[in-house]
Amino acid sequence: MAERIARLTLALQGWTGWSRRQPAPQTETLEARCGQVLGPAEFGLGAPDAEAVSRVFGCQIRLMTLLGDRAIFEHQRLVVKNPDGTVNLSAPATGTFQLRPGQHIELATPTMDGGLNLTVALSAIEESASEAGADV
Repeated sequence: MAERIARLTLALQGWTGWSRRQPAPQTETLEARCGQVLGPAEFGLGAPDAEAVSRVFGCQIRLMTLLGDRAIFEHQRLVVKNPDGTVNLSAPATGTFQLRPGQHIELATPTMDGGLNLTVALSAIEESASEAGADV
């Protein structure tokens, strides 16, 4: 039986002050399956940093549903960034979003400064033969 997988590109940018010059975000590419949680480690942080970020912010993204033409995610302790790059601190910090292949969304921790900016891009949705049902 075929299982769907989402090919994602995840980018993480920590707050680096008010300088116009910013370092390039850290980028990771991975395959995600329905139910998978994307936390700081999946965004490329090493174990000590990922643990610290989890303790301080507690933010995560979970792939809830994976259809043939779109993926539906749930986010916790993150807000969707406004088109101008600002963050609405009164927006709910928990919610859902939907991506189709080729689309992306920018999220941030609900802080004025000192937080994280996360980008989730859906490259493709593919069918993969499940190991249990694969022919030998």
